[in-house]
This record gives sequence, C-alpha cells and structure tokens, in this order.
Amino acid sequence: MARLVRVLSVLITLVCLGSYADANISIDAAKRLKADELLSDIVALQEVLAQICPDVVLDMVSPAGYPRSGKWRSLLSIYLDFKIKRMEQRLKKLWKLFTQCEKLHPEISCSTWKERGFVKNGVYRIDPDGLHRGAPAFHVYCDMATSPPTAVVHHDREKKTQVKGYEAAGSFRVPVTYNATKTEIAAMVKASSSCRQLLRWDCKGAGSLTSYTWWVSCDGAKMSYWGGGEPGKYTCACQKSNACGKGKTCNCNNNDYVWRYDGGYLMDKNTLPVSELRFGDTGDNNEEGYYTLGPLRCNN
Repeated sequence: MARLVRVLSVLITLVCLGSYADANISIDAAKRLKADELLSDIVALQEVLAQICPDVVLDMVSPAGYPRSGKWRSLLSIYLDFKIKRMEQRLKKLWKLFTQCEKLHPEISCSTWKERGFVKNGVYRIDPDGLHRGAPAFHVYCDMATSPPTAVVHHDREKKTQVKGYEAAGSFRVPVTYNATKTEIAAMVKASSSCRQLLRWDCKGAGSLTSYTWWVSCDGAKMSYWGGGEPGKYTCACQKSNACGKGKTCNCNNNDYVWRYDGGYLMDKNTLPVSELRFGDTGDNNEEGYYTLGPLRCNN
C-alpha cells in the first residue's frame, strides 16, 4: 500500500509539472504572438512615414528571432516581456512622429499652406502635381504677404555680377543652377497661375542685346528678347513705351559709353526659368556690363 501511494504521488507530481510546462509554453506563445503583432504595426507605420515624411530619419526596426531552445530557452519569457515593452515604446514614438508629419504633409502650393493657417513667410514643402504623382515634393520659399502667395525658387547666380573682357557673341557663359530639379520646377510652373523672373543688364559700351547677348530658356532655346520685352521679338522693356532712344529696341543697343540698362520681368511660363545667360561685346577697355537675374517667382 505504501509503495502504491508513493507511485501515485510521483505520477501526480509529473502530471502537475507537465501542466505547468504546458502553461508556460502557452503563455510564451501568447507573448510571441503579441510581439509579432506589434512588430507588424511598427513596420507598416514606418513605411507610411517614409512616404509622407522622407526628411524624418528612422532607425528602422526589422524582425528579430526569438530563442527557442538551448540554454537561452529558459529566459524566453523574460526576453519577450522586455521586447514587448520596447516595441510598445517604439510604436508610441512612431505615432507621435506620424501626428507631426501629418501636420507637415506637403501641400500642393503656398496658397494651400496659407489656407491651412500657415501665414508666416518661410520655407515650405510643396508637391504641385499631387502626392506620389509625377515630381516628388520639394522645398520653396513662400511669400505669404502677396495675394495669392508666391512660391520662390532661388538659384546660384542671384548676385549682381560684372562681365568684362569677352568680345565674341555669347562667349561669357553663365549656367544657372536652381534649388530644385528641372522636373520639380516644371511641375510648379505648370500648376501656377503665373510666373516671372527678373532679368537686367547694366551696360557701358556693351550693346547689341539679342545678337551679342541673350538668355536661354528652360528647354535650351536661344531667346530673342530681353527682360520686359515681348516674346518672339527683338525687344526690351523700353520699346513698349518708345523710350529706348535713337529709335533702338533696347537702351543698350545705343552701344555708347554711357551707363544704361535694360531690364524687366520675363513672364512666359513656357520658357521659364532661365537656364543660362550669354554675354559678349565687352572686350574693349571701356566696355563692361553687370547682369542681374532674380529668383523664379510663381503665384500658386
């Protein structure tokens, strides 16, 4: 009888231990499932953030393996508890970033930023042809004081610059690099109601505008008119009011040794922005000029 009691006691103990082990395995499985679900949520949210806020740098989370056997198997439950806590913290941080990015989601134009309540001048991110369509979103300076607001794209040639010692037609070349790509600018120009760019030439004995000196359009075409003139004609702004003097179509075409200037806004959207400037007729000692090319400005 005593032996039977001992055998039964051992069997009961083994059953209890087995149930305990099964219970632990069940608990670990539930924790592993929760960790996998959290990881799935994190990866999905990271992908969304990467699309709508590419400027945000994320330390991307990738799937991690769990210890399933060997000496680390006994630490699985502790490891899963730690992992779940870290993932919950990570997910909370990502949701906070998502909320911030949603507020900074690129708008179509400076006007739509202003409609959302952003009325201060500054750098904003716009996507003129729509999110995930065509050109990517990019940054412009928004002048919110104008009506409608003006998107301004700057370039590397905005400083007034002297030209001297170049006689041959177009021998002084000025390529222009903008703070946005050609594709991005084209999307903005297309979506804008109007665009303009200031072009001015201060001259002394450096005349022959449109023959010795010209500008190049966005698609590489040599343009025959100057700032303020009429597209397609060899004219400058002064010709519109017959103020050029001596029957000329541009002030600088007087080609004397008196400081004169021709300038105004280029406003043909089909040709903007200016991609290059070309100058000549500044080879003699008394000949020189200064060019000024403003940023691209589009009302959108």
